[in-house]
Amino acid sequence: LLRGRAGTANNTYDSAIAIATRNEDRQFLVDEFGVSATWSPTSAEVSSLQEASWVHVAGPLVSTELARDLATSRARVSIDLSTNHDVPSLAGIDIAFASNGDARDPSAEALARRILDAGAAEAVVTCGSAGSIAMTSATSAACDALPIDLIDTCGAGDSFIAAYLRERSIGASPSSALAAATQSASMTCRHLGGFPQTTMTITDKVRARVRESLT
Repeated sequence: LLRGRAGTANNTYDSAIAIATRNEDRQFLVDEFGVSATWSPTSAEVSSLQEASWVHVAGPLVSTELARDLATSRARVSIDLSTNHDVPSLAGIDIAFASNGDARDPSAEALARRILDAGAAEAVVTCGSAGSIAMTSATSAACDALPIDLIDTCGAGDSFIAAYLRERSIGASPSSALAAATQSASMTCRHLGGFPQTTMTITDKVRARVRESLT
């Protein structure tokens, strides 16, 4: 269970995500985004982001408006679509990431082309145990998943994206970036919960909230 709290002087919001590991893969039981579900940056925050060299946008509400605001700045912009593929415009996006489940087949290439057609300069599609692909208007690359002793896939996508962006930001090719991202994601999959940690007992209050959310 991942849990956070955020808010303003007048309002406080809880967010909680309950994840079960079944058949060596994650299953979301409760997905409450709390404050992030309705958050959007102020004009001052957008101005601050425009000074960055790279901005990555992710969350329950993928903001293409934010990407458009940043497109004219010096910041490069990437976005995590996850499985929310039906975004009408990705104009101004340098790299868009999307998940295609465990299928690296013509459907993955079709998804990448849809992302490019929507305006992104580069599309990266993760395909779980089947690997990943990267595509631009002129090039394409693919990478197989690494054989590992899988513990938990939680966090693998975020690790993949972080490593890919790092490699591309220093000039690595999409092919090299896919290899580095695959290596990073595979390391995450070797740990319960995504990273080495001491597990904690879930309180009865939290258990009750999860049960209530599931009914």
